[in-house]
Amino acid sequence: MANVSTTALTPPASVGAVVTGWQDADGGAGELFSAAQAYYDRKLLERARPKLIAQDFGQKRPLSANNSLTIKFRKYNDLSRAIASLQLDEGIPGDGEKMSITDILASVRQYGNYVTITDLVQVSIEDPVLNEAVDLLSEQMADTVDAITFSALNAGTNVRYANASVDLASIASPIVSGDLDYAIRMFRRNNADPFTEIVRASTGFNTFPIRPAFWGFVHPDVAKDLENISGFISVERYASQGPVHEAEIGAYKNVRFLMTTQTPILDDAGNPVHNSTFVPGTTNAAKANIYSTILIAKNAYGLVDLDKGTVKSIVKTPGTSDTSNPLNQYSTAGWKLLYTAKILDESKIIRIQSAATL
Repeated sequence: MANVSTTALTPPASVGAVVTGWQDADGGAGELFSAAQAYYDRKLLERARPKLIAQDFGQKRPLSANNSLTIKFRKYNDLSRAIASLQLDEGIPGDGEKMSITDILASVRQYGNYVTITDLVQVSIEDPVLNEAVDLLSEQMADTVDAITFSALNAGTNVRYANASVDLASIASPIVSGDLDYAIRMFRRNNADPFTEIVRASTGFNTFPIRPAFWGFVHPDVAKDLENISGFISVERYASQGPVHEAEIGAYKNVRFLMTTQTPILDDAGNPVHNSTFVPGTTNAAKANIYSTILIAKNAYGLVDLDKGTVKSIVKTPGTSDTSNPLNQYSTAGWKLLYTAKILDESKIIRIQSAATL
């Protein structure tokens, strides 16, 4: 596989540096044999999968085989609703209509990190230290992917400030039922399609039918306020215990909510002044944190399909030609992927920005 340029997540200095290429580890000097490599590739993604919440609700696309750093999402445009053009005269079929499409392009970037393992560790499938290293790397990779995705979703044009506040700086309210009703009405007005099936992270690719519903991503700090809204039903109180997502906490009307720490938080300039009612900012305690609760309809956004070979675990053992490790004192384990996420239809996504009560 050809090398591609690297644009990577900057890792902490204590755990290594960015990776520099895209190579298949397949038995060459200083690399694992194929069976072990396949094991760690699978382990990396399987450990990450339950945390990759946003992956379950976006339009997935594989990268092209030519290592292009651009991915294409395709949207079929609606057919005409003009009544006059749809009227038929007897015996005359009319002009018909051509299908049209809109292609949405997104740039893909490369991310990665690694850790160093001393020579006292046996690099094999059974080694507990190497397995623990891959587990830690997997969790880091999952958080990275979700952070990238939610950053893209948070850049949408539709925003509701809590309790109909005028702007960000004037927010002085947690999320309320009126905010959720506003979002639901927007989806209905835009003829946005609800989801009718769910992917269970623990089962990999399997999907299960559900009652039509929109989905919302909510931070744990906001979940408390959400649960206090009249009409919110916790997942334990669902009338029918059909398929639920591992991260699901409950529903309001036909919006089902998933809890994740990766939803964006604003804690700097422009936020309302902090008082004893709301959670204060992390970097600026004089301001209150402002949280984004992101609601989506079907096909709101697209992302790279991580199950189609863009994720790679890379375990390097000392090799005879490795002059950077002359005494064979360490091995490295790392991850690398190509990824991007992008909003495909602004009419199908909205964020509610609110404070969170203490």
